[in-house]
Amino acid sequence: MYAWSLKQITLFINQQNILTLKITRLLFLASILAFGASCASISNKNSMENEVSSIQDLNKLIKPSHDTSMYPQARKGEERIVINLPKLENEEDYEIELFVGKWKEVDCNHHGLIGDLKKESADGWGYDYYVFKTDGDMMSTRMACPDQKLERKLIQSPSKKIRYNSKLPVVVIVPEGYTVSYKLWNSLGMITVDE
Repeated sequence: MYAWSLKQITLFINQQNILTLKITRLLFLASILAFGASCASISNKNSMENEVSSIQDLNKLIKPSHDTSMYPQARKGEERIVINLPKLENEEDYEIELFVGKWKEVDCNHHGLIGDLKKESADGWGYDYYVFKTDGDMMSTRMACPDQKLERKLIQSPSKKIRYNSKLPVVVIVPEGYTVSYKLWNSLGMITVDE
């Protein structure tokens, strides 16, 4: 019979712990890679033809055209942006994250648009729409930019998440010159949609 010394037992246990730690790290990295593969970046195209239920094939979905006459028109100095969402299976599992932004010439600091995206209801209908109010001010970090070079960037306001519903349009009223973009979220992650 083989007798183990205390030193040999301790060494064996340490080797087992190192092996367990390496396996745990590998499993963790594999789960991160699997999650990253489940997220996709897509662009909306006007040539959407076939309806599919897969989130990776969102760019192939047909976008409905909705009647927007019950929503208020944009006043002078405003624009009304209408987003028609494609029909998905299990829409209750999805959310839309709305962003309002403006293209500006800025330095190397991180910038954000100051404004408020408020939910309002169409009179007599009860349908929700969103109005972005801002005076155009921005917030930014105060880093020293050595080259003082200006770059054209899209400066965005804080986002707002809303429920996904393809039966109604997403109507957003913004000041002229501002853009509206959105991200689509589901339980697996985010899909960026450029519009």
